[in-house]
Amino acid sequence: MMLSGTTLIIVALVGPSLFVTTTQAVAWSDTPANIVKKYGGASLQTASRKPKADLSWTATWGIDKTAGKIFFAIEAGTTGWVGLGLSEAAAMRGADIMMGHVDSDGVTHVGDYHAVGNSAPIRDGCQDWSVHHGEEKDGSTLIVVSRLLQTQDSNDRPILLTGLLRNGLMAAFGATDYYTYHGTNKVKFSVNLDTGAAADQASWSAAKAADASLSSFVLRVNEGSVPAAGTPDFP
Repeated sequence: MMLSGTTLIIVALVGPSLFVTTTQAVAWSDTPANIVKKYGGASLQTASRKPKADLSWTATWGIDKTAGKIFFAIEAGTTGWVGLGLSEAAAMRGADIMMGHVDSDGVTHVGDYHAVGNSAPIRDGCQDWSVHHGEEKDGSTLIVVSRLLQTQDSNDRPILLTGLLRNGLMAAFGATDYYTYHGTNKVKFSVNLDTGAAADQASWSAAKAADASLSSFVLRVNEGSVPAAGTPDFP
């Protein structure tokens, strides 16, 4: 599925900020796919995903498997910050997060962060995202970045293209260039970054159940607690 830009029909005023809430494609300087190919290589295969119909956030990406690098174009209906999170369970705790914005002088800024809970992300000591392009138009922002699939940074999550793991992603954006709370402008979703296909729980489970080569699974819980011994849940 190819999407050429963030879309808009209705513009809503929320507090002091302007958010684009629905969808006609923004006429960027070029399509996000073409800009990704500009920096990742003309032969790059690209895919796009808009995870939620009423959230003005779209990701377009391509992977250079030879270089072990992924390129993302992130569009959002705001002139504030935009964010992309990588998380095994698509939740804040343990997430690897990219946040960026285009300032009033047209300069694009991107930071590498991680989260330890449902709170403001912490800036990494090692910055592994590279910024290639940024622009604002018609109340929306487009930022193009890249990162190694595996950075060897303990605060970064490896991006795995094979095996059992789905890629859990988080989308978010804010009202201003200050990285404040996103409010309801967020969504978490799962996708196969290698193919661009959605990887919801039902389709993923069905595909794994049909794979005769699989014999076991490792189950992990992102957030939760273990009942004390002797309770009805844990005799």
